[in-house]
Amino acid sequence: MSLGARTLLGSALVPALVSVLACTCGGDSAKVMAMKAMCPGPSMDPASSTVIGSACMELGLGYNNGLYGSVDEPEARKYYRWGCDVNSEGSCYNLGRMEEKGEGGEVDLVRALAHYEQSCHLGYDEGCAAGFMLENDPAILVGPCERGDNRSCFLLARELDDSDPERAAMIQRQACDRGYAHSCFSYGINLVAGRGVEKDKEQGMAIWSELCDAGHASSCGTFGMMTDDLAIKRDYLQQSCTLGDGPGCMALADISEGELAVELQERACELGLQRACG
Repeated sequence: MSLGARTLLGSALVPALVSVLACTCGGDSAKVMAMKAMCPGPSMDPASSTVIGSACMELGLGYNNGLYGSVDEPEARKYYRWGCDVNSEGSCYNLGRMEEKGEGGEVDLVRALAHYEQSCHLGYDEGCAAGFMLENDPAILVGPCERGDNRSCFLLARELDDSDPERAAMIQRQACDRGYAHSCFSYGINLVAGRGVEKDKEQGMAIWSELCDAGHASSCGTFGMMTDDLAIKRDYLQQSCTLGDGPGCMALADISEGELAVELQERACELGLQRACG
């Protein structure tokens, strides 16, 4: 679930409370003042309700996105910190992100990791993934993957590809069954290669074909590179290139001639494929 969606769900009671507190004043400024009254800062009890934590987070989002005038990152960071102090999972995640990037204050990777992990332990799966990306410790991905977070499963399987290919393939298949395209693509690769699962090229390519129909560029390109039928190869590689896949454009250039081949190679270079830029 996205941060925005979780914010709305986590703060379902905030608008009603703010409305009551602000009804005699009117206007957005009154609502901001009401939320600030609910999020007073260090004096808050760490066991405060989720409503109070959500008010702090809403204030952080408001200052972070310039909803109260100009963007004020230090102020956003302050309210995220106060929200995190009362275990607002989204506040912890956003605080970690600002600390990692140095927004609203100094870069502090130690604190960023701690706040990502705190949000993860509170059940916010994006915090788990962010913590992994910062620390490169796959252990943090196990919990959210078991809870069904597809991105965490994809990252975990990628880390396990060499050490435990059977487990990696199983995780990819489970995430694919839940409709996560990146895991489906990876599972197709394992089927074609027979890595961690019984080799089945036909099934792997069928997965790529289905993904390609849904607009997954890499699947179009990989299917095109693997098929022996030249007409089908051209069709899939063209779809891949049109969807912005550099390797697909380059593979199509390799089986094309003249000006078309040059144009396709230039396109692959524009899409970031370095070997096409020579």
